Amino acid sequence: MHRYLHVILLILFTLLSQGCSSTENTDEAFVLETPQIESTTSSPESNVSEIIVHGQAGAAVYVNGKQVATINQEGTAVITLEMPQDEASGVATLVLKDEAGNESEPVVFTLTHENSQTPDVNSSEEDNKQENNNSTDNGDGNVSVDDDNGSVTTPPVTTPHPAIITLTSLTLTADNTTLSKDTNTTVKVMATFSDNSRKEVTQQVTWNMTPKNALRMNNRNLQAVNDGNITLQATLGNKHSNILHVNVFWEIHGYRLPPMPDEKLNNATLLGIDSNNNGVRDDVERWIYETYDTYIPCVEKVIYVDVTLTSGEIKRVKSYEDVCEDKAVPYHQIVREIAMQGARAAQIIIVEPKKARETTKFMDAAQNCYFYFSTAAERQGEPILVPERVNILGKEFDAIQFNTVQRARAYGEYNFALSGGVYSANETDEELRQGCDFDVDALLGK
Repeated sequence: MHRYLHVILLILFTLLSQGCSSTENTDEAFVLETPQIESTTSSPESNVSEIIVHGQAGAAVYVNGKQVATINQEGTAVITLEMPQDEASGVATLVLKDEAGNESEPVVFTLTHENSQTPDVNSSEEDNKQENNNSTDNGDGNVSVDDDNGSVTTPPVTTPHPAIITLTSLTLTADNTTLSKDTNTTVKVMATFSDNSRKEVTQQVTWNMTPKNALRMNNRNLQAVNDGNITLQATLGNKHSNILHVNVFWEIHGYRLPPMPDEKLNNATLLGIDSNNNGVRDDVERWIYETYDTYIPCVEKVIYVDVTLTSGEIKRVKSYEDVCEDKAVPYHQIVREIAMQGARAAQIIIVEPKKARETTKFMDAAQNCYFYFSTAAERQGEPILVPERVNILGKEFDAIQFNTVQRARAYGEYNFALSGGVYSANETDEELRQGCDFDVDALLGK
């Protein structure tokens, strides 16, 4: 009894194993055998050549993405190609596809025309015999023929024969690999073939880049879209070029910004990433320079409008509206410096929030500098540089600076530690100006 049960279990196990194996095999991608190609005849005057393709019967033949033939039952197909010899369009990519959508490995090739000597088909056999009796081989490919008029040298008859040369490698180069964001450079991809000849194929390759969409490719033109360290590689058929490393930086008003940090790494710690060690988190620094790049100046104008009261009476009331200019103008560098000073202070106060009464002086100094250039500077004969209703160190700044639970909690502890204290707010204009931790005179051109 136990013996029969053991046999039955063994059979079931074998069937299940075969079923799993069969399922795994069906999931595997099937690749058609790589096609073999050979040339037959050509017409160099029109750059037209006949190519014989050997491959799986019934498979469709695609050249440069277009179906041109189907492999017959003997395993061959004859195709006619027009292959210019002096342009990138003279390179072709050939692929086989079956009805199930399976594809072969691509074959990338071009043609070169070789001349071979052939007899003069217009001469009769008797003429050839007579010519051979009176001719002398000069050893240089030419033949001297003696006749009644003397010796005449005639060149051999040549027939063009196309030779297929396949792609062996790709080389990618660029005029410049260090670029400012939104600038351009020129790239070139050169293909090397099996006869060591080279041809430019820049307009035929596909591009692979990391991160994706960091560069914009248009034929030979490369435009830097996003800043960072970018890798670029060209592909043609099954050949890949060398990897090109492109460094794109972002510069605003002559100041080079740090690269955007990885969000996960940046938010994993209290202070985040500060790659240029200037005391400001990289993402905050980028936000400051982008936010305070340009603005549209507006002034508030008094207007009077008619308002209908519930009683039906119409009353004219005073109101205000913004009158703005048509074009944006740059913020003064001092505006960005105030924001950077505030960002440095914000990093200091959250490290040890319980010491708020010691560290608040850093944030107070940034606020004083802000107040001076938003309200007080004019009294001292200096320009108001912070536009109306622009609160550099307000709620928007806090949302960017204290953007994680850990940072927001530390900022909350800092404010709690300040509660109950008595603080002076009677600074003079000069004291407000002295709160700036940068060279104000130099930025004002004094």
